[in-house]
Amino acid sequence: MVKRRFHQTVIIVLLMIISSISASYVAAAEKITFSKIPLTIQSTPTTELIVELAISESQQEHGLMFRKKLGEKEGMLFVFASPRHSQMWMKNTLITLDMIFIDENNRIESIAENTTPQSEAIISSQGAVKAVLELRGGAAKKHAIKVGDEIIYTLPH
Repeated sequence: MVKRRFHQTVIIVLLMIISSISASYVAAAEKITFSKIPLTIQSTPTTELIVELAISESQQEHGLMFRKKLGEKEGMLFVFASPRHSQMWMKNTLITLDMIFIDENNRIESIAENTTPQSEAIISSQGAVKAVLELRGGAAKKHAIKVGDEIIYTLPH
């Protein structure tokens, strides 16, 4: 009986610690702020969006984690200092996304459609890219976005 209570107490304490760490992590993620800019995808038809910018390391680490929704005309643009092979995952991302990988000429290099929420599987750019655009899952198909389309945006100074 005493052993059982001890084990229950240990489990409760561990759950409280895990809950506290998770709450702290979510609170830290909520403090990250993102600027917004207009972005156009030159597809047929043209798609106009307002996207959040993830430029700093902390912004890119948090991205769209813990978000419960993403509007149809919203997204997040991850911009890298120089072109690189990008590998992303969906850990702590609660919504399905389309990931659009953009080359140094602002053309779509590849698209990963309908990624799996909370997956730790690596999603690769398939080559060097300077940016990744994340949109609500299904957006690429809905807006006929395809490899080779041009992405137009201007970063703030």
